[in-house]
Amino acid sequence: MKFFDSSFSRLDLHNVLYVPKSADQIHQNYGGRRRYFEIFYKYPGHNVIHFDRDVSTLSQATVGFYPIHNQNNLYAIDVHKASDSINIFFECDSALPDQPQYIDCSRTPEIHKLFLKINSIWSHRDKSAYVESMSYFYKIIATLSKANSQCYLPENKYRLISDSITYLQEHYLDPDFDCGILAEMSGISFSYYKKLFQQRFSTTPKQYLIAHRLQYARSLLMNSSFTVTEIADICGYSNIYYFSQAFKNEFGLSPTAYMEQNRFN
Repeated sequence: MKFFDSSFSRLDLHNVLYVPKSADQIHQNYGGRRRYFEIFYKYPGHNVIHFDRDVSTLSQATVGFYPIHNQNNLYAIDVHKASDSINIFFECDSALPDQPQYIDCSRTPEIHKLFLKINSIWSHRDKSAYVESMSYFYKIIATLSKANSQCYLPENKYRLISDSITYLQEHYLDPDFDCGILAEMSGISFSYYKKLFQQRFSTTPKQYLIAHRLQYARSLLMNSSFTVTEIADICGYSNIYYFSQAFKNEFGLSPTAYMEQNRFN
């Protein structure tokens, strides 16, 4: 079930929060339990969101939904290019997805105005702010539902690729991994598979594969005693130069520099 196509028995706003730009090239790790659902609108920028096993690359004008966060879930954001965001925290009686959902709103300019408006109204904190904010919250949901109906991946199509995604998540460290096998497993052409995959994850299978490998590499650089060459090999890179370039493109530092700055002594 997709959040943006859900029907709601009851919605109750808890907070509307404007989050200003943070620094580029930082890792933000969020722990603990979060009691509220969340919708956010992200301005131009470039972030990678990690939630459990889901890794999503977010570019400009992205709206996302976050489920209630349990303490044992992985929830972290890598900020590659900083951006402002407006976050709406709410309660809901309806059953909502337990994984993040994202939608590209670059072709829905009205969503930008709606988020700015609800933030402005909420910040006034007067007697009518809640009621008026709720009216704009429903407008936001209606606009997202309409936009999502034009681009999101329906459940019947997601089922075509779901087994291959599980396979990808289990075998992404294989040095000879070929993304073409994902389409073969799904019984469809690679061009069609890539289209469905991008609708679900907002990135290509190859970019998804690389992101998972580099995130694991980063974890090893921080928390293991392996050398950079050994980590490259573990993460499926037979060429240390290619691994170093890919890592630097992703995180802004070479693997050696990242290890020196972050590894525990």
